[in-house]
Amino acid sequence: MPLTDSASILSVGTYVPAYRLEGREVASHWAGGGKGSRAVSGWDEDIVTMGVEAATAAIDAGSTAIDAIDALILATTSAPYAEHSSAAEIARALGLRSDVQIVDIGTSTAGSVAALALARSLVRSGDAACVLVVGADDRVGEPGGSLEATVGSAAGAAIVGIGAGLTLTAATASRHGVPTRWRASGAAWISSGDDPRFEREQVVGPAVTASVAAVLDGAELTPDQLAFAFFGADARGGAALAKSLKCAPELAVLSADAATIGDAGNAAPFLALADAWGAQAQGSRGVIVGIAPGASCAALLVEIAGAATVRRVALAPVTIDYVEYLRRLGVVGSSILPDPVQAYSTGPAAYRDEPLASLTGDRCVACGSLNIPSRVFCIDCGAEEFEQVRVPRTGALVTYNQQCAVAVAPEPAPLAVGVIRLDGAQGTRGGNLSVMLTDSDLANLAIGLPVELVMRRCGIEKGLVKYGWKGRIVRGESA
Repeated sequence: MPLTDSASILSVGTYVPAYRLEGREVASHWAGGGKGSRAVSGWDEDIVTMGVEAATAAIDAGSTAIDAIDALILATTSAPYAEHSSAAEIARALGLRSDVQIVDIGTSTAGSVAALALARSLVRSGDAACVLVVGADDRVGEPGGSLEATVGSAAGAAIVGIGAGLTLTAATASRHGVPTRWRASGAAWISSGDDPRFEREQVVGPAVTASVAAVLDGAELTPDQLAFAFFGADARGGAALAKSLKCAPELAVLSADAATIGDAGNAAPFLALADAWGAQAQGSRGVIVGIAPGASCAALLVEIAGAATVRRVALAPVTIDYVEYLRRLGVVGSSILPDPVQAYSTGPAAYRDEPLASLTGDRCVACGSLNIPSRVFCIDCGAEEFEQVRVPRTGALVTYNQQCAVAVAPEPAPLAVGVIRLDGAQGTRGGNLSVMLTDSDLANLAIGLPVELVMRRCGIEKGLVKYGWKGRIVRGESA
């Protein structure tokens, strides 16, 4: 593969969970609950499932074929494992090639910007033609602490390759300061040791200033030539940084929807890029800074060189109260709830089945029936010749009922299970899929509703998370 000086973000995808915890709800229980709201992951969501949604959105937004992806880089501070690749789980769900390069970047909220810089280097060096970068975080502040109402959950992804899009002009990084925010190994939530203003002015500000100055010097640019910038989710701090850097007064300071979803860590730079790409003119330059307070900064200089190719999966918000939020964290619970029951479809044999994990099925050559999972004989006509195909991820609800056994503690019961008919399915029995329904309002379920398949947690055994595909009623999203 030849060397090249050009590498660009070809498409961006973002995913934000449906659930919201309002700052005023936190304030009703603790002093200083804050304003706005923060995004909260669902009972069966984590950074793997959110990463799959964002990556799928990025792939769907552009024209990149699954088999064209040479590398997957995941940045997160919220991995479900201390040892085991979360990136491999995302690759499995997406059906990436078995020889794809896998990289996990952990423990730093500056990781996703560093991951984009690494992807740029891989493409420019010729070591990869197409790189998928995913940033996902499921961040939780200590109950009653200053961060509880300000950190959130989301995922973002970008396809990096050669072509028109967001050109990655330059990158730099710097180490700085002493810890001001941290999450100890095994701890559920983030701790903070300094006043936010001190952190902003004495720790983060100087480090960001140095990183941005370095990346601009490398590109022979001055701050007043920037049209947009993302200096982390703190919009007020970002405005102060822009002023100290002597940026143009009309600079668009991006906050990545922090007022409504919170500081989403490694997902935030992708949310900012999605906003800037659609709003700024061709040729505009901007800087995206990933910040790990008291540790490091990573800065990326981008230039808009192609039409926006962005897909946002933003479900209609659902407000939850503080007690439900604490239940999701496992802080409060009940000793009389039944133990979760592991679904058959998430047993070890099914869980390790690559075709099922990546939603691949067999289409009968004789009658066209879609057989999921694979069978020796067609479920409709009994023929034995098949072609392997990717299963459609959309369909309609055929029937449903309720069950009181749950697979993911402490998810409440009852929950809905049903049968969906996949779009384009042929045959009488083929193309029907039995699934658990997630994020579903039991009172408003109805036969014929549109359903999409989404990867979610389906159980856990000895610390091993079992992922599988569930159905989610299509409630509307912004493209």
